Amino acid sequence: MFFFDTTPFIDEYWSANNTQFFNWTGLAPRSVQLQSQLDDLERALNSSIATWKIVVGHHTIRSIGHHGDSAELIQMLLPILEEYEVDAYINGHDHNVQHIKRADCSVHFFTSGGGSKAYSGLSSYTEEQGVLYANDGQGFLAVRMSPQSMVFSLYDVSGDAAYSFLLQK
Repeated sequence: MFFFDTTPFIDEYWSANNTQFFNWTGLAPRSVQLQSQLDDLERALNSSIATWKIVVGHHTIRSIGHHGDSAELIQMLLPILEEYEVDAYINGHDHNVQHIKRADCSVHFFTSGGGSKAYSGLSSYTEEQGVLYANDGQGFLAVRMSPQSMVFSLYDVSGDAAYSFLLQK
């Protein structure tokens, strides 16, 4: 598993009009910091001999939730995930649970952000967006791994299994 700090990649957090305050004191200039993180992840993925590669970040890459897709992560992070054959990207940020697997991308996207507030709405979607499961309610994700398979299970707020997906090598 590779953990990635997605917050500095989101343009709105750097906007002068942003109502939230982020203290970027002590960090390298944004472009240097972003490239450093991307280079570190790329080196780690390149040297990994793991059967399964999972990247975890806070923000969505693909989502039909309130925040939607993150254009910055699609542009900068997703090409690395595809190049190094990352199996899954797990995120929060949108307060729901989702599984997206687009036909034009090798990465499975799992959102597990339903542990807090929920019911902020799901966008309508097309078949091309690859939505395999989405629930606007609270819940959580569990992953079971073996050398041959991974099972991703999404649970509802009561702890009942709502969706399960088997990924095999």
